[in-house]
Amino acid sequence: MTKILDFITELPDGIIYLFLGISAFIENIFPPAPGDTVVALGAFLAGMGRLSFLGVYISTTVGSVIGFMTLFYIGRLIGPKFFNSKMGGRLFPPARLRLAMRWFYRYGLTIILLNRFIVGIRSVIAITGGMCNLNVAVCVIFSFISASIWNLIFMLLGYSLGSNWGEVLEVVNLVLARYSIILILVFIVCGLLLYTRFFIKKRRKIQL
Repeated sequence: MTKILDFITELPDGIIYLFLGISAFIENIFPPAPGDTVVALGAFLAGMGRLSFLGVYISTTVGSVIGFMTLFYIGRLIGPKFFNSKMGGRLFPPARLRLAMRWFYRYGLTIILLNRFIVGIRSVIAITGGMCNLNVAVCVIFSFISASIWNLIFMLLGYSLGSNWGEVLEVVNLVLARYSIILILVFIVCGLLLYTRFFIKKRRKIQL
């Protein structure tokens, strides 16, 4: 890992900013990519004085927004028919897509505003937003706000931990793991509440 860091720090500033932006973009297109870790890496390099904090912040945020809006337009161009096919179902499981669609019909643009904080289905949210023909300008603004807040959190985390990259990586992974657990628990509770509400309404209709 030290050799990789040494290699990165020897690159020209512009190349590093471009790498950070592209990494943030790829993380939206291919969710398994470690985009949040790359944001923390940029902040770590800024903490070392190698890069500008503002430069890292702008490059990663812009990359995140472009990645989100790319999937948004893919959803708008292709539509739901493709994602109901076998090939589309492999890329984005129908169950996830249906869940995202229900959220959009219920909460609309609020989901776009919170997309960076909903780990695991950010890509599905972007595609579903396009499929639902949401307002493009509003989606750009809301996705920018979401990415700005999320990236700032990880940048401050990486920046504040000093010059020990091993410690930065460990803390970032720990934060993401705990956040994911909390998010899953919130989903479970919300699911139970919605199911209970639906069950109660159904029973009332039967009684009537």
